[in-house]
Amino acid sequence: MVQVSLPLVRGQWRIKIGVKDFYHNFTCKVRRRQGVGPHIQFVGGDALSSSNFVKKLGNYPQERTQPGYYSDGTYTTTAFLFELANEQARNFWRVFSQKYQEEPMTTSALYYDAAKVILDAIKRLEPEEMATLEKKRQQVKDNLWQLSRLVDAVEGVTGDLYFDENGDMIKSIPIGIYKNGRAIVAAYQFQQLSSVQNIDELLSKMLNNQIIHSNGKFMSRARVVYAGIDFNEISEINFRKFIYSADFFLWFRFKGDFDDDNIEFVNMLNPETPL
Repeated sequence: MVQVSLPLVRGQWRIKIGVKDFYHNFTCKVRRRQGVGPHIQFVGGDALSSSNFVKKLGNYPQERTQPGYYSDGTYTTTAFLFELANEQARNFWRVFSQKYQEEPMTTSALYYDAAKVILDAIKRLEPEEMATLEKKRQQVKDNLWQLSRLVDAVEGVTGDLYFDENGDMIKSIPIGIYKNGRAIVAAYQFQQLSSVQNIDELLSKMLNNQIIHSNGKFMSRARVVYAGIDFNEISEINFRKFIYSADFFLWFRFKGDFDDDNIEFVNMLNPETPL
């Protein structure tokens, strides 16, 4: 199944690829992207973010010689991206890599969180000596249904874990884009909002697509900004007071405009010192 949508803007088309023909037809379509021009965008589901997709394209000489020859510029949804993750996810990535000597895949984090939710439900079982196995299973199921609010959520590698009334996990869907043969975070993401009651100028933001409404949910448009520090020198180290002086370059990588006037180091010895 291949669908061609109406133009998003003049001269630009987006091709949506279904999962049914993924490994055969989509690979063929991507192989021909060099001939269709930059005005064609390929967009697909989370199957495109799997390692099998990259391996499949790796069968062709051009992709092996130049990673991304066919895949670069392809957008894909994915269940999770470590680049957008919290501190717990970074710790998971570090421990997993050290133990197994390879980087964890998205499914590694998802399976870990699934086990964590089940363990939480089991730990909250009421102690009943005469309870049957069937009754204990029902208690586990009931405990899972109690994870219906953000305040009750289990903190997981992929974020806060809780469910809606249909039993679906409430999460934003990260968008990736292929670059040099691997999926990285797209420059713009949409993050689900728990409420819009306290948002100023809601109508204006919706008209400007800063906030969108889809499937009964509101999502805000967020821009991804990469930040890093290149140290030139670290001096005047005081181990007793845990302070030091540093000379460094602070860099940001982003798309569009960026306001760098309000950069704040929360652990500076003297926050009033101009940077």
